[in-house]
Amino acid sequence: MTAEVVRSAHLFSSLPADLIEELRAIAVPLERSSRAVLFLEGDPAPGLYVTLSGHIKINRIARNGREQVVAVIGPGQYFNLVPVFDGGACPANAEALDDSKLLLFPTDDLHRIVQRNPMLGLVLLRDLTSFMRKLVNLVDDLALHSV
Repeated sequence: MTAEVVRSAHLFSSLPADLIEELRAIAVPLERSSRAVLFLEGDPAPGLYVTLSGHIKINRIARNGREQVVAVIGPGQYFNLVPVFDGGACPANAEALDDSKLLLFPTDDLHRIVQRNPMLGLVLLRDLTSFMRKLVNLVDDLALHSV
């Protein structure tokens, strides 16, 4: 796998070459066939995933069997960042919608790189807070407006 493959992740696209090389060194290439489950809600978090090709469905399933699709992750996008850094379990299920190629950045290795490279920590924090802002706006739309 080349550095350009790692850089294809939108999250990493602005990072300098030496940091991309560190990420490339820990990246684990994965291939999953359509309908393959990557992890289930409550599983330990293996790491941060980046989708290279294909699509990954992130969902939650209620006790009554009702499914809520949280996101569909396409090429260049990542998922599973929250449990990598909060130490908790995976908050949702992840399933390949079609044949998919991914990179897995294992939790412990990613932590070590972030500790040595605050720039990566800031990139991750910026992206995570952007997502939080979207969630706050969603709560506002759902809870504070009349239907």
